[in-house]
This record gives sequence, C-alpha cells and structure tokens, in this order.
Amino acid sequence: MLAEAAKILRRGGVVIYPTETLFAIGCSVRYESAVRRVAACKGRGEAKPFPLIIGSREQLHQAAAGYGDDATRLMEAFWPGGLSLLLPARSDLPSGLISREGLISLRWTSHPDAQFLCRECGSPLVATSANTSGQPAVTRSEDLEPELTSLADGVVRRPCSDHSGQPSTMVRTLGGGRLRLIREGAISARRLRGEGFVLDTD
Repeated sequence: MLAEAAKILRRGGVVIYPTETLFAIGCSVRYESAVRRVAACKGRGEAKPFPLIIGSREQLHQAAAGYGDDATRLMEAFWPGGLSLLLPARSDLPSGLISREGLISLRWTSHPDAQFLCRECGSPLVATSANTSGQPAVTRSEDLEPELTSLADGVVRRPCSDHSGQPSTMVRTLGGGRLRLIREGAISARRLRGEGFVLDTD
C-alpha cells in the first residue's frame, strides 16, 4: 500500500494519506501540475498556498531557502511533530506553495507513513487537509469523502497518530525570540512559551 502510494507520488500523482494530525491530500512538490490537481480536488482556488511536510531534516533544503536561529530552536524543540513554520521559500517551488511574502508553511511530520512517503518520493509533499472546501477535516479513513477519494490516484487508509482533530500549530519567527502565532493547534501556546518564546498573537 505505502510502496504503491510512493510510486504514484514519484510519477506526479495525487495521494490521500495519514499524518500525525489529520488526513492529508497531497503530491510531490516537483510537479506543478499535481499541485493544481490538489487544488481542483479540494474545490479551492490557488491563491492560498498549501502547507508542506518533510520526512527528514535533510529534506529541509528542498523547500526552504533559509532560516534563522529562532527557527532552529523551534525545530530542535518540536520537530518531528505538529508545528508548522513559515520559512523563506525556494524560488523554484510551484507558485501554489508560496505566499505573496515568499514564504512556505513547512513541518517535519512525525507520522511514520508520511515520513516514508516523503523519503521514498525523494521530496517534500503537499499536506493539505483531505476534505473539500467547506467540509470538516478528518482523522479517520472511514470519514473521508467518497467524492474526494475518487479524484485521488491513491488512498493510504491507515490511522493518524493523533486523534484530537487539531491541525498543526503555525508560527512565524519575528526575531529576538518572538513568534507570531498564526494558528494554535497540536502544539499549545503554553509549550511555545515554555521554550522561552514571546508570542505575538495579533
């Protein structure tokens, strides 16, 4: 099941798979056409960039153009796990993954299946929630929308690691130990403060 899903991803296909937080629908970042397909599957415009996951620290450079000391501290404290960092994007990534500010949302997934897919695919993966726009995200394979699964090239029906239903927490480093908390989820604001960061939630 996993090996076949990895083959699909390497060929530029779209797969639904479990992560530590929610089921995701995604593709390799190497195929802009696949990124557009993911947007079409979700019924969502391409203006809002998709989040990405990596399967190892070594894959970080395939998506991010650079990062500072605060980002390094966050990676060491919370990766692999449910913390997404907004980081400067590589210029050669598909446009559907990069914000107007030139940033990507990236995390090192802790789910063993998602890690395997990233490593076997040889690239970071798009990891947007596996639901059509306006519908709830899901943590169980039996709750996946049949219409959505029919549009994907493969579905990995294995459990998510965390059934809380919370997405990853998303932050942006501001320098000097300050963070902008964009979305609180799997990693609480309390845990971020516990690592000595000051949160800007405006």
